[in-house]
Amino acid sequence: MMIDQQYNGINMIKGEKLEGYRLLLRRFLSGEITGHEFERLYLDKFKSEDTIWSSEIYEILNELFHDVDAFCDDPAIRNADDLSESQLRQRAKIADEELEVLSMRGQSYIE
Repeated sequence: MMIDQQYNGINMIKGEKLEGYRLLLRRFLSGEITGHEFERLYLDKFKSEDTIWSSEIYEILNELFHDVDAFCDDPAIRNADDLSESQLRQRAKIADEELEVLSMRGQSYIE
């Protein structure tokens, strides 16, 4: 019984942490924050993250990290591998939808 309580407690904490990412995604997708603000906030959040996610969740967050890292809003210096704000917004939407699917499936945050 104690192990179940610990597992549920850890899962709840990780759920709250993941909700922080989802809130940040929704703020960007709604236009509340710019691509530059999203870039700074997401990179800071991801780089300081100490949570050990399930492989499915980590894969989504890590892929978005690479997308954010490729963001370049200035067309004068953007190369073929960089993403514009609209492209980044498309990638963020995909990540949010994938996280929603895992949430609806009752995905555990723990490996």
